[in-house]
Amino acid sequence: MNYYISVIMSLSSSALPVLIAALRYKMLDKASRIIFYLLTLAFLTECVAAVVAYKYRNNLAVYNVSNLGQVFLIALYFNYCSNTLKRRNIGLLIGLFSIVVGVLNMWFLQPIKTYNSNYFLYQTLIVLALGMFVYTQFLLNQTYLKIQRSPHFWFILVLFFFYVFNFFTMSLYDYETRHLNGYKRFIDYSIAYLSATTNIAFTLVFLFYPRLKLRYVG
Repeated sequence: MNYYISVIMSLSSSALPVLIAALRYKMLDKASRIIFYLLTLAFLTECVAAVVAYKYRNNLAVYNVSNLGQVFLIALYFNYCSNTLKRRNIGLLIGLFSIVVGVLNMWFLQPIKTYNSNYFLYQTLIVLALGMFVYTQFLLNQTYLKIQRSPHFWFILVLFFFYVFNFFTMSLYDYETRHLNGYKRFIDYSIAYLSATTNIAFTLVFLFYPRLKLRYVG
């Protein structure tokens, strides 16, 4: 895959769910709007990262800084998915704590211009933990007969898909760079395809949003 084709694919796929969500904005609940903000941040990150990569040949700093905002928005999203989390703003507190963790990791452990594997592992664990908590509440809520009809069921599933597979892919990145540099491009292609697939999945959820039912769990 040509580098410029990869950039175009990344920018166009990340713009698509933002556009569809913007058209649906008035009907979105608060949690879904946070997903919209998250996707908007991701799109802007891709735009800035493309420019920085072209100019400086290293755009990891862009992604590392953006990850601080993304994990905050994800935690805030879960905060508004569950009344239990919302009552004490647990998601908000986790989001603020996560920003501190990210800054400390860049300051003491992994410099801002390197891949922050520690923090991405932390992000993945946060998504899985909060997602499983909300899913458990879905199942325990007797009035929630068809959880697959909730947009939040699908939003969380897409987040699971992205973080689990992206963590697996990125965990190979350093090894490929150091020992199999000739094959590193396959990791780059995998990341690009994974991001595109994730963005298409978010787009589909927003497209079918009017047919889904918004319910909240305790």
